Amino acid sequence: MAGVLVLALIAGGCAQSAAQQAAHEGVPARQPEALAIPGAPEGPAHLGGNWSVEWCDRSQPELDCGFFNVTLVQHGDRLCGDYGGALVAQRQVDEGDIVGSVVGNTAVLAVESGRNGMIALVRAELQGGALHWREVDNIRQGGADTAVIATDDRLTPAHSARTTLPRRCGGDAAAQGEG
Repeated sequence: MAGVLVLALIAGGCAQSAAQQAAHEGVPARQPEALAIPGAPEGPAHLGGNWSVEWCDRSQPELDCGFFNVTLVQHGDRLCGDYGGALVAQRQVDEGDIVGSVVGNTAVLAVESGRNGMIALVRAELQGGALHWREVDNIRQGGADTAVIATDDRLTPAHSARTTLPRRCGGDAAAQGEG
């Protein structure tokens, strides 16, 4: 319960992706590309980078798969970042901000939906090159609309052509088209 208080203060049927298939077949997963604040010291475990999971409807394979993509920036034992997500067939999309802390190989995160304002309490644990992402509670209930945030998934390292830091990490909102 103390963890919820700390985060509250800080926050104010699937198909496998190629990376998941490779991991399942025993091919070592590559580490995510690091997005780091220049001059920042290394933290306990490196969870920074780009992570993703894909959700597909096996009964309707013609539909576009949904996804949940996360960008985390680590500065010591603190994390900040953002996410983007979409349900299968892109019928609902969401994006939002992330803040949290790392202890050992586990992060405790506050994930805020831009769609409905919900703040989810998430435990993300580095396990064999993947990030086990599990929503454990709600810090703040959202509006009537549904947030698109992974609830219990295995996120794998993902490539990103992103060149700017997320807004919550001091990124320039105007350079990201938000200002």
